Parts: sequence; structure tokens; C-alpha cells
Amino acid sequence: MTRSRSSHRVRPDAPGTTSVPAASGVETARRHRRRRSPTTLFYSAMFTVVQVWALIVLLVHLQPEGVIKVALASVMAAAVIAVITAWQE
Repeated sequence: MTRSRSSHRVRPDAPGTTSVPAASGVETARRHRRRRSPTTLFYSAMFTVVQVWALIVLLVHLQPEGVIKVALASVMAAAVIAVITAWQE
């Protein structure tokens, strides 16, 4: 058995309907920019503090050699990128 199309569709030119003009680029950018809640700001701040603390501990207490030094540099770079991304969202 095949389904038929819904008869409740409204044509764009039907009486009683209006069309909404397209928003400009500036209006669209403003519309998508949302305010951050205090909870989100708190979590972003705590995440930043923990990341900075972890980087300081690693730099002060570890004396890596060879491949471990490269891995540590990669993890530290990822942590910096994660902090930046957390504040941009």
C-alpha cells in the first residue's frame, strides 16, 4: 500500500500566508551568536585552570627524553587548542 501525500500542505501563494524576507549576513551572524550561561563560563574557567595547572606540573617535574618529549609537546599543544576552543564556543 502506498502512502498518499498529505492534503494539509499550504501553498506559498495561498491566501492568509506571508513570506519572510531573507535575513542579511549581519542579521544572521547576530542571530547565531548566543549568550553564554554562567554555568558554561564556570566550566570553561575551571577547564582552563586545570589545563594550566597540568602544563605547569609537567614542565616543572618531568625531564622527558627523545620520543617522550615529542609526545609531551603534542599533548601540550592539544591542551592549548582545547582551551582556546572552549572559550570560543
